[in-house]
Amino acid sequence: MKKIYLLLALCFTMHVAYSQKPVADSVKESEPEKCEGNNPITFNLSVGLGSTSVANHFISAYEYSSVAYAFHLDFGRFYKPWKNVSWNLAFDYNPGTLQNSAQTSSISYSSLRLNYSSSYNWQFGKGFMVKVGGGLDLSGDMITNLTDMMNNAASINGLAQLEASIGASYTFKFKTWMLGFSGNISTPFAGLVFTDSKHETGADSWQSNTLLKHYASHLKLTSFSNMQGVDYDITVKFVAPRVAISLGVTSENRWWYVNSIQNYRKNIMFRIGAGFDLISQKQTKTINRYF
Repeated sequence: MKKIYLLLALCFTMHVAYSQKPVADSVKESEPEKCEGNNPITFNLSVGLGSTSVANHFISAYEYSSVAYAFHLDFGRFYKPWKNVSWNLAFDYNPGTLQNSAQTSSISYSSLRLNYSSSYNWQFGKGFMVKVGGGLDLSGDMITNLTDMMNNAASINGLAQLEASIGASYTFKFKTWMLGFSGNISTPFAGLVFTDSKHETGADSWQSNTLLKHYASHLKLTSFSNMQGVDYDITVKFVAPRVAISLGVTSENRWWYVNSIQNYRKNIMFRIGAGFDLISQKQTKTINRYF
């Protein structure tokens, strides 16, 4: 009987020792990935206050402008196969009521923007990074005239643009927190625009009409000849272990001349925001991330 108990005890001991080995190996293998800083997805949310200026010569020859606010959110991550190539997905919403300089006419303005970009990141030393990349920028807005003085009371515009971008950042690392400074600039270089013509809204072209044919195409190719724009942002970021607080200024601009109609959109905003990782990861362990 004692031999049986000894045999069972020996088998149990060997089983425990054998079962502990793969667990230890799996923990050991997962530690570098946890501290690598490349896998977490960062979520950033910010609100902005500034000015918006709009010109749409189909609606009116005036420029409309006012103090406005905006909401911005974005997600960022490094691609898993590459440690130096990152992606960023951003969304912006900018509503407002704008007036001409004489305050005799006003419009309701609402714009949406979706931007997806990829960048190659170079790291020099411990805290300095430079990135170069490009992406796809989708944006649209709706303008409604708030007076009864015009027949052409509404305008819908949409833009799909390929853009090129460049940026740099420097991060100072302290014992338990970090301080980062970054700047980015981008410009569209080719794409499509959906807009009005001199005597017809683009929205009217959606309606089938057997009596009147549309005299102009409202979907046009764009290049530097008829579309220009410059976007930039400058940001200061205080990075704590679990959250990153950011302060910055951003400017988004577009000018296009299509179908004899001049359009431009100018926005400059002061933003305050917060950033988090969507999985457990200390922000201060990700100094090699640009976003």
